[in-house]
Amino acid sequence: MALTPNATSEGAEATTTSEMSEMSEPPRYYSTLLSTDLAMPQWEALLTVSVLSTMIVTTVVGNVLVIVSVFTHAPLKITPNYFIVSLAAADLTVSILVLPLNVLYQVQLVY
Repeated sequence: MALTPNATSEGAEATTTSEMSEMSEPPRYYSTLLSTDLAMPQWEALLTVSVLSTMIVTTVVGNVLVIVSVFTHAPLKITPNYFIVSLAAADLTVSILVLPLNVLYQVQLVY
């Protein structure tokens, strides 16, 4: 039986590491609407998904507008703006590939 550093050897207040791992698990909520386990109540999960999805869509639309405007408007075709396009492309990649996984992790605590 492995004792925690704060536990006594008398056994009255001893806690095993397996008991600690059971205590540290967050509460789980089952959603009948989504048919899955959630890390938060259903109303909070729906609010989180809607807010984060709005942010993702805004990020994608904004970065696409930056890229399109630099490539289509002649006065914007200068060297410093191509660095801006590079940053917009990197941000677009993150918003498409990473942020949806973050939303899933925030709501379910699994990937």
